[in-house]
Amino acid sequence: MLAFKQIFLSAVFLFSLITLSLSQEEKEEEEKKEYDPTENRRPENVTGLGDFYSWVGSYYNATVEAEFVVDFTPYVEPHKQCEEVRNFSTTIKYDAILSVLEHRKENPGNNSLEFWLTLMPQASGPTNVSDFGAWWMRDGQNRSYVFSAQPLDAPYYRLHTGPDYFNFTTTQVTGGAYNFTETVAGLDAATWQNMKVPVCNSTEYKDEWRVTILDQGYYFTQDEGLWTGSVEYDYPKTSLQFDNKTANMTFAAFWVAYAIKQPNYHEVVDNPSLPTWRHSSVIGRVSFNFSGVLDEYHSDVLSLENSSPVWQRTVGFGNNPANIGYGDTPDNGADRTIGGIGLALMAVIVSIGIVL
Repeated sequence: MLAFKQIFLSAVFLFSLITLSLSQEEKEEEEKKEYDPTENRRPENVTGLGDFYSWVGSYYNATVEAEFVVDFTPYVEPHKQCEEVRNFSTTIKYDAILSVLEHRKENPGNNSLEFWLTLMPQASGPTNVSDFGAWWMRDGQNRSYVFSAQPLDAPYYRLHTGPDYFNFTTTQVTGGAYNFTETVAGLDAATWQNMKVPVCNSTEYKDEWRVTILDQGYYFTQDEGLWTGSVEYDYPKTSLQFDNKTANMTFAAFWVAYAIKQPNYHEVVDNPSLPTWRHSSVIGRVSFNFSGVLDEYHSDVLSLENSSPVWQRTVGFGNNPANIGYGDTPDNGADRTIGGIGLALMAVIVSIGIVL
């Protein structure tokens, strides 16, 4: 009888321990999924949404053709630059997604929205942005971005603030579309992938160049041996118009590119029999137009009834049949609790059976 009592008490203790552990896990899971309506992030209850689409707003898809043209080599007479570089121009095709989002409280400024334009070279093959990780803007992949505010693409960055890079003037045009024109741009409003550009000395340099979109500044140029003075560069220029069906955006900027050395360039430089090429940077212009169509599957409902954009939060709330996750079975905590108790009880029965 005493032995049975000990077994019974041990079983009760084991049952309590397992159910307590399950309750703690459920509590931690609920805390993870706690939703803050003051943020512009969506609730984390939609399977397959991914981090890329975790922000409240509208998403538009398009194909973009960006034209890059070399203007000159800074501080170098044009005739001293090889013809392949001096006359270089190219058009790069991208699959593009324009994310027009609620303005975040982490970004001080008076803009009523922020945008991120993600450009993925078609030459790299198709990309599923839902597979992007939390650090998708910083993962080193072959993508380019234009953004109006500091990209806070990971939960860690939600604890910090970042500036608006563009100050927009907002107007509403006939038909309800919102029109934004940039008046002053800030620093670092774009990041760009490396680009294929010819080189004048392939022994010393790769035909891959590191590209940076210029913010503001000036460079000295020469023409037929005469200094022509400085050329001043402005911040990137952009305009944006969008409604609940389409979006159009223009972008024009200056860029600088630097040729990347070959891995064995030290051997080349140290060998006087091999010529070196010192004019390994160029300045140019880039421009493109984005004409996109709304991705209803990933977008909240945009109201056109206000002077500034306002979104009805639908993704993750089950109130728009066009959205991802609509009709999904809600996460039922009671069912999980009952299932957990059953699992604990089964574990106790098995334990008693082993002892007996």
